[in-house]
Amino acid sequence: RVLEDPRLFRLLAALWPGAWVTVAHKWLRAVPRGRFTGVHTDEAYFGRCCPSLLTCWLPVDDLPIARGTLLVSTRYHRAAAFKALRATYGWRRVGSDGTDSGWLSDNAADVDAVGDAGWVTSAMAMGDVVLLPPSTLHLFATNTTESLRLSCDTRWHRAAHSLCGPRDTVGAAAAGTQPSAVLGTTCTRRR
Repeated sequence: RVLEDPRLFRLLAALWPGAWVTVAHKWLRAVPRGRFTGVHTDEAYFGRCCPSLLTCWLPVDDLPIARGTLLVSTRYHRAAAFKALRATYGWRRVGSDGTDSGWLSDNAADVDAVGDAGWVTSAMAMGDVVLLPPSTLHLFATNTTESLRLSCDTRWHRAAHSLCGPRDTVGAAAAGTQPSAVLGTTCTRRR
């Protein structure tokens, strides 16, 4: 019920009018002490095939910063220092190891060596919702506590768009509306 709660469908439709669906697969994370997720964008995993794709990140428990919360770059999407990286990253093939493949780095300081990424973070609480377009540069800091960081990633897109490949979607918030011209209406497969 939580990951496909009707309130999530209503939230997306309120922010971006139209029908929304969620990908059937959900990514549940249980991150122990000493583990983290490296610097990446979701384009490295999903490509740029669906113009309305969003990640919805949900903490399953209250998460103090020490438990390894989300850090988001406030400058990657527009800073000139990252222009060449934005033009190429997300188009490459992701490795098959399933753990850190697709990461730009396991250290945010490496990214800051290219340009100031403007990292921001906050403690999170159960019930918080973070929506990220696939081009958002982000990472999850190291969990320095004895407790697991419990969270879940879900993927959403407009019902009028399809994901490239055989992925099931679930539900719709409002039927019959067209996607906005800003998001476009076509899918192009990742190279």
